[in-house]
Amino acid sequence: MTAKRRKYIGILTAAVLLTLAAVYFFFDPNTEGVFPKCAFYVLTGWKCPGCGSQRALHALLHGDITGAFHMNMWIPVAAIYIVLVMIALFFSNRNSRYSKIVTNDYLFATFLLFTIAWFVLRNVYGV
Repeated sequence: MTAKRRKYIGILTAAVLLTLAAVYFFFDPNTEGVFPKCAFYVLTGWKCPGCGSQRALHALLHGDITGAFHMNMWIPVAAIYIVLVMIALFFSNRNSRYSKIVTNDYLFATFLLFTIAWFVLRNVYGV
């Protein structure tokens, strides 16, 4: 991918994320009926790792970290990881030390294991 194309993809991604952040900042998923329900939960009755993420994201954007953890413990951790990876992919040299650390396969595997553990814990133990 050329540097110019990478720059445009980064700008487009940032614009989409900022738009979504504005929507979740100004509209509360707890009270607004326009936000979609989790299809996995509706079909199975099990909570996916992302169930409660809309409410948790709203709380995070308003600085309520404790509330975000209460609604979905996975979202604050996932948000930090995703932001770090996006910075590495779009704004850092791929051979830089930062990029190599953040995009490390072991870190990604740890994130996936945390996601699976969160899925099991919240459905088996009601966490």
